[in-house]
Amino acid sequence: MKVVREIKESAMHHFIIFTKGQASFRDFISEAANPGKELITGGPLKVVPYTFGKTYLQFMADERNMLNILSEHNITPLSEKPPLYSSFDRLVEHNGEEKYLVSLLDTDLMKVYSLKRYRKETFDQDQRRILILTHMKEFHQELLKDVHHLDYEEVHPNEIQAAGMMKS
Repeated sequence: MKVVREIKESAMHHFIIFTKGQASFRDFISEAANPGKELITGGPLKVVPYTFGKTYLQFMADERNMLNILSEHNITPLSEKPPLYSSFDRLVEHNGEEKYLVSLLDTDLMKVYSLKRYRKETFDQDQRRILILTHMKEFHQELLKDVHHLDYEEVHPNEIQAAGMMKS
């Protein structure tokens, strides 16, 4: 796939890929997340369908939008960055438990790569499940089918759109 080859040859480390349609979205992820041949960029590798991506960028322009979504889903932020496993976004309380939060709203393949490496031994050490924020639960469950100790919180794209349009 041409885009994957170009990313491999690039000196850049942070990427956001906008795809046209579900087929190109799935094809890119299939190629870039191929076990044993994962595309490693050294920074985020976000893959979003074009229409959702435009909305998501507006949403992410203000951290308060994410905090509002967390609040609406009864998720309480406890810290900005987890102390032990820094690949995760933050430590939160959800359903009475401390968990690591990982937002896959942007299907960041470097986060997926890190999640696949969060092994049972690490879980046994710190006893924290991982809460995945997603708007594509079935897709992300399939992508992470070999990873256990995950919980999923679905965020509807309309919530992202509404939050991104709100002005303070």
